Amino acid sequence: MEVALANVMPIMAAPPTTSLNKGSGISTVGVSAAGTGYVVGDMITLAAGTYTTAGVVEVSGIGAGGSITSAFVITPGVYQANPTNPVAQSSTTGVGTGATFTLGFNAGVMSTCANAVYWQRAVSNGTYRYTGYSIGDVTSGYLGSVANNGVATLVEWESDEAHFDIKLTGNNSLYMLFIRVNGQWQRISSAGFSTDASGAPYLLTVDWAGVFQPRSYKLVGVNTAFGGIYTNSTGSVWYPGEPRKPLALIFGDSYTYGTDASSPAAANCCIAYAALGLEVLANGIGGSGWNTTGSNAALTRVQSILSTLQVSTPQGTAVPIVPQYVQLDLGYNDAGSSMTTLSSTMVACVQAIQAAWPTTRIWVMGPATPLGTTTNLSLVRTAVMAVAAQFNFPFVDVLNFVTSANHGRYTSASDNTHPNGDAGNEYLAGRKAPLIASIL
Repeated sequence: MEVALANVMPIMAAPPTTSLNKGSGISTVGVSAAGTGYVVGDMITLAAGTYTTAGVVEVSGIGAGGSITSAFVITPGVYQANPTNPVAQSSTTGVGTGATFTLGFNAGVMSTCANAVYWQRAVSNGTYRYTGYSIGDVTSGYLGSVANNGVATLVEWESDEAHFDIKLTGNNSLYMLFIRVNGQWQRISSAGFSTDASGAPYLLTVDWAGVFQPRSYKLVGVNTAFGGIYTNSTGSVWYPGEPRKPLALIFGDSYTYGTDASSPAAANCCIAYAALGLEVLANGIGGSGWNTTGSNAALTRVQSILSTLQVSTPQGTAVPIVPQYVQLDLGYNDAGSSMTTLSSTMVACVQAIQAAWPTTRIWVMGPATPLGTTTNLSLVRTAVMAVAAQFNFPFVDVLNFVTSANHGRYTSASDNTHPNGDAGNEYLAGRKAPLIASIL
């Protein structure tokens, strides 16, 4: 089955213009030199310092000769280096001259929108549909999964705005933004985007060149830290109206996470399930296996998922959600470890899932073979296949998908472990999808 990322998650033919920036915005404005010739309502652009969007202030009071007595901020702007006070106008909508201003700056207020309306992040507002783990603030002012934030969290909304800012913060995050086109989620670009770990605010600005119409959006993130959305004064943001497709939760390692893919949303499991018309929530932690101990131990992870997986509602609450499907996709990292521990841990995880989610269908994926099968990987395959048989679960066998003969096409030469970017993930998705389809 040919499963091309370009077909399953195509890049939009006419995407919006987007830019990701961090900096600060104008928070206060005082009149330093009043100038002459101004009228109330004049818009004055302050293009000084280093900026990606210059701030704009509006004249609100005048004195003799059109001198400015007061002004207020219309567009805070995005400044990477704040200008030195006093700041002179660079342009105006009127004919006034000579005014300068004393500006205050705050990273928390930066925006490219005029008379911005802030659509807050809080679950209680019922504006966004979040799917994640113990949904709440992961840092002050920014929301994600309080538990398991290092795996995928979904944020969905609808908006009719032609220009808006998505508030994010530096949380070592990875994102991909999707827009629904003719019923299909499409990517805005070939690669995702990321933030640093500084804790500094970011803005992802989305611009449709003045075309206002309702659109559906989905932000897929790892280490998600979402602060809400700014629109212009006439725009709106609301909870998505289209029902979600059946949900598949993938419990795995770096193959599930999407290491070396263009974004976590381009991991092979995400591509395969999208091709089958399902929503996917990838819970992948690199280096993990059934033998892992500590905070990433398999049973610890499963128990956390079972107790924290939530979806937010338009009524402003976060409620437990039960996926229709669970794919168990650990094993590669157990090669050379105890098969006894693998089996007992896997059984304990299955029993926990069945007790909490008795209606969920479960199946087992065989271990990856990035350089071809080995003696140790064969032992893993036999062990996970035996647990699948014990519970009468389907077993999806990936043996010989990647071999000693073809690994140069599909496995990264830099680590000899992970798929070689999107090409390797597309290949694996194409091999896995028909096998998964046969058991749905």
